Amino acid sequence: MDDKDIYSGAAVVIPAAGSSVRMEAGRNKQFLKVSGVPILARTISIFKEMPEIDRIIVVLNPDEFDVFRDEIAVPYGLTDIEVVAGGADRQSSVYEGLRALDDMPDDAVLLVHDGARPLVTPAVILDNIHGACEFGAAVTAVPASNTIKITNSKGFSVQTPERDTLYEAQTPQGFRIGVFRRAAEQAQKTGFTGTDDVSLVERMGLPVRITKGSRRNLKITVPEDMIIAEALFAQPDPKC
Repeated sequence: MDDKDIYSGAAVVIPAAGSSVRMEAGRNKQFLKVSGVPILARTISIFKEMPEIDRIIVVLNPDEFDVFRDEIAVPYGLTDIEVVAGGADRQSSVYEGLRALDDMPDDAVLLVHDGARPLVTPAVILDNIHGACEFGAAVTAVPASNTIKITNSKGFSVQTPERDTLYEAQTPQGFRIGVFRRAAEQAQKTGFTGTDDVSLVERMGLPVRITKGSRRNLKITVPEDMIIAEALFAQPDPKC
């Protein structure tokens, strides 16, 4: 039995409707090119090549639909990708992507992955899918490499958590779609805004499995990240 046989079907929602202010590029960073290819095109292509992924939903600003078509969908053979309009913030955009999957059964797997993480690997994605299948929710993460400080309202350090218990969250973050539907709807009703997608599940007291991430799974956010991404693409991960 291969990986695809154990799932009822997997979908990925890729939020890409942010304003990209910190990139200081004058446009959505998703359309910037890294090693000659738009960031978002690279990200989508990874999932499109995986047989475990049945559907891909890209969430964009409505005024960027034409840009997506002209700069990504047509040039890179991604015209079959589903595109929906985003909301006021990332959580709202993910919710709009979720609504586009209303026809999927509760036991199907939903992944949420940042459009600006084009260096994710199939191995990382599959590990997250397995975690979501077994536990209902899973977050890709890596152990914290720096000491973390907790501060008070006046800007003084008041506590240093044990680093062995700390992880840096990445994406994909995976769910049995029924689990995430309940969590997202509860957040909508109560006005809760989470720092990431699995935080909606955590607040319901449900288990969230940590699955293995990668230091290469960079989220491109600021101009310096483009330089790092270029260097990483120039030296492919030998484990891929």
